[in-house]
Amino acid sequence: MENSKLEEQILKIFVSPEMAKIFQGIMKPLFDEQAKLHSMEISSLQKTVSEQKSTIRDLDERIDQLEQNVKLNTFTVRGLKPTKSEEENKQILLKLLNKIDVEMHSSEITNAYPIGNDLLLVKTSSRAAKQKVFCNKSKLKGLKRDPNDPIVYFNEDLTKRRALLFKRMRDLKKAGKIKGTFTRNGEIVVITNTKDAKPKEIKNLEDLARLGVTTNSDQQDNK
Repeated sequence: MENSKLEEQILKIFVSPEMAKIFQGIMKPLFDEQAKLHSMEISSLQKTVSEQKSTIRDLDERIDQLEQNVKLNTFTVRGLKPTKSEEENKQILLKLLNKIDVEMHSSEITNAYPIGNDLLLVKTSSRAAKQKVFCNKSKLKGLKRDPNDPIVYFNEDLTKRRALLFKRMRDLKKAGKIKGTFTRNGEIVVITNTKDAKPKEIKNLEDLARLGVTTNSDQQDNK
């Protein structure tokens, strides 16, 4: 459009229509070639931006994986009413673990830090020790407790990025968009609503979309 206007302005300089036609015949190919070069430059820049975004995303995921690796031996306990004494927290936790048939030695719990009024951050001596806890955590639902006492939950200690993604998956489960979700060794796992669906690990919403699950944000992006 800009090239056409420029041609018209230039042509006005020429009084003779014949000269204008000659000039147009000479300049039009030049303008077309210039427009083609600009289009190629734009495409090249768009490709570069896309590649840079992909690289940044890959780096973010690698950093996130490194952060999660540090947390592989840790988990959180909500609902235990921790004290300021780390040793007391260990003993409270050991008693609870004994109730759900987890044989755990005190040396296998290296740290038990209180975070707030009802959250405990626990670090185990090994991944195997943590797995002993998580293999039996479903038994927490069957524990007898006072109706006034809070329900106790064991959860993996996730990076901020994964915690947000896991919350999103739980919201999708409540909305009926997926059949189920859980974490396994720091990875987010989902089960879709498709027949005979198997648990699949996801790292982002793009992975979820590839499984055929549409979120509200996807719908908004397509509008």
